[in-house]
Amino acid sequence: MSLAVLGATGSVGASTLDVVARHPDRYRVFALSANGSSEALLKLCKLHKPRYAVLSGVAESRDLRRQFGETELLFGTKALEDVATHPAHQGKGAGSAVVRALVELARQSGCYKVILSCKDENIAFYSKIGFRRHDNGMRIDTVGSKSGAAKT
Repeated sequence: MSLAVLGATGSVGASTLDVVARHPDRYRVFALSANGSSEALLKLCKLHKPRYAVLSGVAESRDLRRQFGETELLFGTKALEDVATHPAHQGKGAGSAVVRALVELARQSGCYKVILSCKDENIAFYSKIGFRRHDNGMRIDTVGSKSGAAKT
């Protein structure tokens, strides 16, 4: 089984990677991430040799990228989304298991509905889990816009 361990330098990530190290015949690390702990992430990459590493809270750096060698180092929160939803790991049931668990957690917490927004291409995925179309979603991005025009 191939894993992406987000927050690899934290306590849960460390525990997860401990299990991975004990069962190399069962688990392979596909991606590791950290917010800003580049040195700790580099050590983990040398040990587990993932295809990708993500530093979500660090500005892009060629020097850092070189240090990671064969592991492709990515930067920013968009990179987290990219490795978490990588096509190589789609269709294996992990996404629907996570969504079902979150819906059950909402039920247990007394929530009477769960509403999410998704792209048109993901409607079939959420429909299989039991979601149905609801309202319209709108957004305006204000950060990073050079003009007053809204981006979609």
